[in-house]
Amino acid sequence: MSRLQLVLCGLLLIACGSEGWFSDRKECSGTPYNSFTHLCCSDTLHEKTGFNDCCQGELYDKRTAFCWMSYSLMSYTLKCSGKPYHFRKEKCCGGQIMPTYDPSVDCCDGQIIDTSKYVCQKGNVKPL
Repeated sequence: MSRLQLVLCGLLLIACGSEGWFSDRKECSGTPYNSFTHLCCSDTLHEKTGFNDCCQGELYDKRTAFCWMSYSLMSYTLKCSGKPYHFRKEKCCGGQIMPTYDPSVDCCDGQIIDTSKYVCQKGNVKPL
């Protein structure tokens, strides 16, 4: 490691090992690994994807769940008439799943409507 790398590592308070810049060597069941590229969950080594993490020994996808203060795994996925949906991308309207990103559809008192043909006024569907 060069002198500049050592100074930067010291200034930034980052563990820089012999593997190169910003390496952070740890062990998983006795196997050394770099925690910037891999994670250890339940004594099993996993390559980091940017979306995976470990909560209470369970590997999970951060796009569909989150870990509440490392105590429990919570799902972003909710149910609509028994069918799973992701509340950030979809919503439940009268037992049907609809996308939240599509401006051509809306929910009016539990009914999905085409906003190019109808408008919702105080919970009532009215033609345009």
